[in-house]
Amino acid sequence: MKTSADGSTTTTASAAATSSAIWKFAVSQRFQHFLDKSTPYLLYRWTAFLCIALIYGLRVYLLQGFYVVSYALGIYLLNLFIAFLSPQDDSEFDATLPIRSSEEFRPFVRRVPEFKFWFLMLPECCDDVIVSMPVSGILVIKNNFMSEC
Repeated sequence: MKTSADGSTTTTASAAATSSAIWKFAVSQRFQHFLDKSTPYLLYRWTAFLCIALIYGLRVYLLQGFYVVSYALGIYLLNLFIAFLSPQDDSEFDATLPIRSSEEFRPFVRRVPEFKFWFLMLPECCDDVIVSMPVSGILVIKNNFMSEC
């Protein structure tokens, strides 16, 4: 227990919780800053996603496995793609173009915007690349390293 200048006491557990909350907030703020900076770079973002998706596809092809993971990824990406193409409000199917100038025309608004679509797809592909890492290859490397020592 620590006593501060104003007479209040704090425990080390609460101080650790406070410092971890401050660290979490700082990391979250930096990550959000990175996302804000990457928003206008549409081509680079999608190129990065396609590279990671190709790495995953090549990995599955060469390892001849992880089909269940690929199937789950495909279903998730298809679900996101359908949400990306769907309107936010289903009542827009009944909407018609405005006839009078007093009527308001509402443009097509997606259920999932482009940036969020990209942002939800990228971590899933990264996770699947990590999940598909061959554990036996890591063990072989580790065993070879240990035998040399």
